[in-house]
Amino acid sequence: MHIRDYKFYITSVATGIALGVIIALVPGYIAFFALVALTMFILKRYVKNDDDFKFLISAITVSILIRFICVIVLETFLIKNNMLIKVFGYQTPDMFGDSGYYSLRSWWMAQSWMGNPLPNDVAKEIALKEYGHHGYLYFLASIYYFFGFNTILSKLFTSFFGILLSVNVFFIAKHISGNVLTRKIAFILTAFWPTLLLWSMTSLKDIPIVFFYSLLILAIFKFLRMRLSEKKDYLALGLIFFIIAIAIFLRRILNILFILPFFVALVMRFRFVRRIAMAGCVILIIYAFFNPNLMLAFKTWINERVVIFHKGSIITGGNTVKIFADKYYLFISGVPGGYYYYVSLPELIKGSLKGVPLPLIQPLPHRMGLNMTRRMALSGLMGAWYIALIAAIGGCVKLLVSGPRRKEVVILILAILSTSLSIMLTTGNIGAIMRWRSLIEPFVLIFTAQFLADNYSKFSKSAIVSFFTRRHR
Repeated sequence: MHIRDYKFYITSVATGIALGVIIALVPGYIAFFALVALTMFILKRYVKNDDDFKFLISAITVSILIRFICVIVLETFLIKNNMLIKVFGYQTPDMFGDSGYYSLRSWWMAQSWMGNPLPNDVAKEIALKEYGHHGYLYFLASIYYFFGFNTILSKLFTSFFGILLSVNVFFIAKHISGNVLTRKIAFILTAFWPTLLLWSMTSLKDIPIVFFYSLLILAIFKFLRMRLSEKKDYLALGLIFFIIAIAIFLRRILNILFILPFFVALVMRFRFVRRIAMAGCVILIIYAFFNPNLMLAFKTWINERVVIFHKGSIITGGNTVKIFADKYYLFISGVPGGYYYYVSLPELIKGSLKGVPLPLIQPLPHRMGLNMTRRMALSGLMGAWYIALIAAIGGCVKLLVSGPRRKEVVILILAILSTSLSIMLTTGNIGAIMRWRSLIEPFVLIFTAQFLADNYSKFSKSAIVSFFTRRHR
């Protein structure tokens, strides 16, 4: 047996012992590590390439340990410095208001399921459908229901979604690139990219959403290649529609933009769909020309159900960015929707074109009005992102010109652009834009990984890259 195999198995056994001690100390972690073990079993069953399997097991193990340590250190730091989110007399350690609120609201939901009495204000908050009501609350509430109010455990589950996201990115990269290093580097970048790592250590829904989105992209890739000749081929279609339902359950209906790549895949896959789509567009244009009410209905829906979220984030203040002319942000009480001027269709198109690239480049550190320490931290983070973005352009061009799966590359580019547009149409707050860029970052990092893999000889001295990308024998 090769010495590297001994290292691999010794590391695995040591990790198992360490996790066993943790499980013995806190019974609630049994479910979490059982889920981890199940994931590894599934990978063993379906990953045929032995080198890929060993890499995934090693990378997943390291990712879990790093996240586990980070979550505990972060929770300890928050408690020690009294950084608590307080709502209706309840409190929880957290850095972000939304994350702490979701934890508390999920705990209230769990208590109501147990039949425990709650204050009137809390009971009303649970029933509130407007703010903070989404499917991930039920997942967190289920954890608290079975294992008690343990924010470390709930954040570990969120972290695991981040690890599963990295696994999905691994397979997406494998699908569009023939370079073995591309998928390995893509996993590393996704698992340890600062913002993705940070959001995965909270109770926010961002990472679970992008996990399902990445799963949708994988299902679309399967759909493009399947022959519809076997029953199992239809699983891809079923998975697609299931993920669409999950996406709508997790966030606003505007997630329809997230699934735009699927409809493009339909057009690519079937000739009759292309014909129907073309005929449908012509009929719709003619009908809209002779029926102004249709255009008015669309304009009303866009203003009152979509861009109102973008406008509202501008009105509430903070660091914001506008994509429409100033007059469209005038707020007058008593007017339907609150805004006197509805965004016109030409302005919508103009604003959309302006808004698409903004989530990729915002925030600009020098315009944020931060103190020196925070500005330096943000500058370092955004500097790394800009470098990754520039490298991604190079990787994207390489895959479009000479990649083995160009259709899938087009789908991935469309996913990035349509999601970017979705972000800008629903918020103008720069902090929210930066947070929701997590929906885009994993896919951009795939192209970055392609660039790094193509230039691997220049980066091969990196200890981190060498550790993860070395070939197991």
